[in-house]
Amino acid sequence: MKKFITAFTLTASLFAFSPKQKEIARIIYREWSAVEIHGKVYPSWGIAIGLTESSLGANLIGDMDSQVVEASLGIMQNRVQTVRFMARKFKELAWLNNLSDEQIVNKMLTNPRLNARVNAYFFKWNYETYGSHRAAVSGQNGGTNNIPYINRVKKNLKLVRPLIKEIKGE
Repeated sequence: MKKFITAFTLTASLFAFSPKQKEIARIIYREWSAVEIHGKVYPSWGIAIGLTESSLGANLIGDMDSQVVEASLGIMQNRVQTVRFMARKFKELAWLNNLSDEQIVNKMLTNPRLNARVNAYFFKWNYETYGSHRAAVSGQNGGTNNIPYINRVKKNLKLVRPLIKEIKGE
């Protein structure tokens, strides 16, 4: 057990975030801190999900088969259909219903604050609909019981803890 803890500590301390990743983490932290779920906020989970989904902004387009409007987009890898769904569910995002699919694609790729905010609301919707962190995290990627994804996010949550301390200390 001691070897594992030492190895994990060494691995976590060697993991370095670029200035751009730190900037994206700060954005996610601020946006997720603005979306309450039963009186609490979950920015740490948001940063861990951002690391899992896009390496905190390093990979802005994912899961693209044929059309960009069907791809996972931006720092949190939101799909256009998810953005539209959140716009119908939350009045704070209703203005997005006035945009074309192409405009939403552009916003998701170029506006990290909006991308993080939409995703925070998606986490909120999953949490309130399914009643647990586990389902809310899993809902980010393929349903309410995606164990491999949940485990990756939990692993990344440990990796981002020093970064979160840095953000909180600013």
